[in-house]
Amino acid sequence: MNICEIELRLGHSLPNSYKNLLDSIEDYAYISFNEYPLDFPNDEGASWFMWGVERLGKAVEMDCAGKELAYAQLKLHTALDRRLRNRDYVKSPQGEIALDRVASGFVIAEDNGDLLYLDFQDEGSVWRYMHDSGDVRRLDLNFNEWMSRATL
Repeated sequence: MNICEIELRLGHSLPNSYKNLLDSIEDYAYISFNEYPLDFPNDEGASWFMWGVERLGKAVEMDCAGKELAYAQLKLHTALDRRLRNRDYVKSPQGEIALDRVASGFVIAEDNGDLLYLDFQDEGSVWRYMHDSGDVRRLDLNFNEWMSRATL
């Protein structure tokens, strides 16, 4: 699977800055991002395991949820959230976000079970899905801004 095939399946164009980064990643890369630069200015932050194109298209299977491609695995998490937490939304600092919206996110990286994803219903903003709580947090308004604060 290549990036053009992924974009066709996704129904969205991915940001050029993200595609340029993918061109430089053979299999994976660790990218650090400090979510709290004002509180912890010297902290490197989370070390995101950023996937190359091949990893994006690999199947991920979750018990009791099913199987999806890695970039679409939020569908699995939100299916479990819906069943186990008996709700159709997740909490965020921006208010309640519909599970259907989260499920359509494009996952690009992982950090200890949490997922980094792009939300095309919010103009391609960058979000963190926290697997323990099922909550989400917007990290940046777009991938360019996120990358400007990230460290390879």
